[in-house]
Amino acid sequence: MGNAVSDKRKARRENQDPFVRVLKKLNAEADAGAAAGASGGAGGAGARSATPARHVGVSGSSRTRVVVRKRPFFEHEAKRGEFDVVFARPAQHSVTVHDCRIASDMKSLYCDTRVFERISSVFDETATNVEVFEDVAAPLVEHVCRLGGARGTLFAYGQTGSGKTYTMSSVTAQSALMLFERLPRDVAVTATCFEICGLKCYDLLQDERREVRLLEAADGTVHPHLAAQVPVADADALVDVVEHAGSLRATDATAVNDGSSRSHFVTRIELWTGPTTESKGGEAAGDVAPAADDGVAPSAPSRMTTFGTLSGHLTFIDLAGSERNIDSAKHNAEQRRTSAEINMSLSALKECMRAKAESEAAAAGADVRIPTRASKLTQMLRDVFVDRESFAVVVATVSPATADTEHTLNTLVHATLMDDGEAAALPAVRTPVPNKEDLLRMQRGEEAPAAFKTWSKGRVHDWFHKEQLRAAAAHAGDREDSSKWPGVGAGVDAKQLLRWPVGRFAQACGGNKAAGEAIMKRLRRLLDVEKKAAEEYRAKVRLLRNAGDGMNRGPSLRGEVGGVMW
Repeated sequence: MGNAVSDKRKARRENQDPFVRVLKKLNAEADAGAAAGASGGAGGAGARSATPARHVGVSGSSRTRVVVRKRPFFEHEAKRGEFDVVFARPAQHSVTVHDCRIASDMKSLYCDTRVFERISSVFDETATNVEVFEDVAAPLVEHVCRLGGARGTLFAYGQTGSGKTYTMSSVTAQSALMLFERLPRDVAVTATCFEICGLKCYDLLQDERREVRLLEAADGTVHPHLAAQVPVADADALVDVVEHAGSLRATDATAVNDGSSRSHFVTRIELWTGPTTESKGGEAAGDVAPAADDGVAPSAPSRMTTFGTLSGHLTFIDLAGSERNIDSAKHNAEQRRTSAEINMSLSALKECMRAKAESEAAAAGADVRIPTRASKLTQMLRDVFVDRESFAVVVATVSPATADTEHTLNTLVHATLMDDGEAAALPAVRTPVPNKEDLLRMQRGEEAPAAFKTWSKGRVHDWFHKEQLRAAAAHAGDREDSSKWPGVGAGVDAKQLLRWPVGRFAQACGGNKAAGEAIMKRLRRLLDVEKKAAEEYRAKVRLLRNAGDGMNRGPSLRGEVGGVMW
């Protein structure tokens, strides 16, 4: 499997020229269609969104909202021969992914285009972290600040190196500022940070990596038992705690970067109302370890602070990225074990996504089980899947590079399953792509590959002799000497052979009608293949004839990628 993925990646790089030509044309046509559909509407082409976003917690219509963020295409990827295959269109709420492939004959090229439409919000590579926060996290923070047991979850989902940690770090910091601006002064705030490594959870706010147990409360909510709860007085203190915990998170070098996250990082912010009391020892629910001078809880607090009523909590989860076999080919045994555990937990998450989609599509009263206990990650995300009082936002981060096409498609397919709105993945549309031979023919002005009727006599005779041998092996009798079959005359050319009736084919095979019919069928099949190839070639010519003339390239259509100018 790894070799197959490697071959696909290599084929994409080696055929960058024709692929990029076709992608420019396809995206120019899509942009023109979108502009035509939006003409007369408000907002214009530069608007971030043509319709209001569905904010969680504002109307009760959507418990889980999915947004997509595309990271920029990096210079080092272009130097490696990659090119941009993901086109985010915020105004149309859609993401287009071009899956560039080479056929099994290792010559023919094609592009399968997948469109994911009606996504709540789409952010292209020009979007800022402030824009992402205002659309994605601000409504969630607003919802939790209403107290009364309000719960919200935000997590980033995507492959390694797609921008999850970059997005979540900024969103968490901005959420802290908004949280303390909106909360009443008498509301206490605590922070808990831990990581999920395979089948275990570890506290990141104590001197020793204390193991944490995930326990389910009577109301169905899941809490990290024995994890330190650090009281924070303001936004700066909260950010300091989260950053300190994040610095202790498990990381390792991967094929994508030298410091990839190798665990799921969970930040739980809890809001408390009511009187505060102090007691010695104890590990009851609501017990909070007092903060040390540096904002991090000591390993063995002498006194415990108990707040009154838990009135809401906000959970941020920065997931570890998925990896394919080819990505971990150079890992050692420990790294492969970690990658396998991460992939297992993400696989369990996908199963919950599918089950959630099935439960919402099932008839009223139908019971569809969502396997939230399959992993620690899905157990922690139980609110998202089964709690009707909880709201969530999923930030699907995608990479635009050709090498990551399979990851990107996988991320978008499963993320759209979680959306409570109308997000959908449309069927792939296949477009033939000219290979290098096709491009040379076009430069010479040839209309199509050489047809059978243009073959030379020698080539026709060689083909017929080969087909005679094939037919003789299948249809010649035991006493029949096929070497004495007359075959075609020296003066017969391709055009004459095309006019032969079945009896003439049989005559060329020494009167063997079955053999003559077999050769005639083979000729017809060859002509059908030629006809299809000619049609595909003409389609490629039409597609590229005006490529690069007055097209709207947009921010992603980089004419300089790989040194190719259009």
